[in-house]
Amino acid sequence: PRSHDLIGQKAARGDQDRSGSLPLGVPSLRWLAAPFQFSFDRLAIESRLGVLSLEVTADQPFKFRRESGDTDEHHAGSMGFWVGWPNAAIAPDSAGGGTFRLRLPRSGARQWVSPHPGGRDTSAEPVAVPDAIAPALKNLVIIPAPQQVQPLEQDFLLNEDTRLLVPANASEAELRATEEIRACLRERFGLSIKVVESLGAGGATNCLLVGQPLWSPEVAELCRREGALVTPYDPGPEGYELVVRPDYVLVAGADTAGCYYGAQTLKQLIDVRPDERLVIRGARLRDWPDFGFRGVHLLADDYALEWQTQLISNVLAPLKINNLVLECEYGKWDSHPELAQPWGMSKADMRQLRAVAEKHFMRVTPLIQSLGHCEWMFAGGHHADLVEDPKRPYAYCPSNPRSHQLLFDLYSEALELFQPEYLHIGHDEVANRGEFGTCPRCKGTSPAALFAGN
Repeated sequence: PRSHDLIGQKAARGDQDRSGSLPLGVPSLRWLAAPFQFSFDRLAIESRLGVLSLEVTADQPFKFRRESGDTDEHHAGSMGFWVGWPNAAIAPDSAGGGTFRLRLPRSGARQWVSPHPGGRDTSAEPVAVPDAIAPALKNLVIIPAPQQVQPLEQDFLLNEDTRLLVPANASEAELRATEEIRACLRERFGLSIKVVESLGAGGATNCLLVGQPLWSPEVAELCRREGALVTPYDPGPEGYELVVRPDYVLVAGADTAGCYYGAQTLKQLIDVRPDERLVIRGARLRDWPDFGFRGVHLLADDYALEWQTQLISNVLAPLKINNLVLECEYGKWDSHPELAQPWGMSKADMRQLRAVAEKHFMRVTPLIQSLGHCEWMFAGGHHADLVEDPKRPYAYCPSNPRSHQLLFDLYSEALELFQPEYLHIGHDEVANRGEFGTCPRCKGTSPAALFAGN
């Protein structure tokens, strides 16, 4: 927590209890000669969020320490607290460890008391601040922010009788979108909802609908009821309209990607009320992307597939990222096995990563560093005859046709594997290291001309 969220603390070590107040404000090293610290087995901190408690069972007590960020360029001017075992020595072949239990405060009706919100004037009288954990129900925070958002008064209540419409003729994209919603409810909230192929005589009551109005009569009917125009031209590609009413939730996509992205937004509207009822917060949203290309740069290494799969599913897809720029020159390519590094990603893993990405409406753009950043080409002493500056094997000679032949071997494999819309060739920071344009083949031609002609 930030310093101005904290009020006081109680700590215990064995049978000894200790209580006091934590200094607040942002210190400087001139004011704070050395961080304070104390050992504890149990620690409770009263904050404006409630009581935060930490219990430790370990070979040695935890230490709680206050630290200034003045010595850290990334946290200059800030202050924080550190918990752990400072300077703990670990003997070879030794066993040890501990367990700890951290309890975070839950929301409630209490108005927590805090010192001056700025955290700098500790002598001022305490003032009441709103509960920081339970903001107003209609304070919708959706990332990325939709183009149009209108909070509605009533929420949709989720329960075991809630139905999710998945027509028999649903497209693969609609199935993906609805499965994302089902998985979210099941895995995060423990609720399994019913899947139906038709709404039946009951009509649109206690149900969720996801689809394109051009292909789903039920979605088209609710669009007419809501006065929602959703076509491939308006709101356009990847666009959608999302309406949450007490009786139904409608996700109408302008295309297949729009259905999927609407489902991602819907997941952010699922909330647990203070009375522990599970709801989808009432709102009407209309959204479309500002940018057709929304990419993230990742590195293809031999240990990345599992966590990148989780990254795509849990972070990138919900944020509506639609392109992975995958740096893969160190991959285990067939055309040049001599360049493969032990930690490079295999082609099988690259192929699987592509499948995962496409399942989440992402394309893969392979990146193979060219001209500059080409240490990979000379790893292990290979292709030394292609180095531009032998003293700094960083760029290849752009005047040697064999340089291009090697590159195009890898380009061809990457294009065949990923079938991408784009191929990223790098070409940045060419002259950052060593001499460029000075080898016998290139001498006499300006670096600019060499760069432009390559």
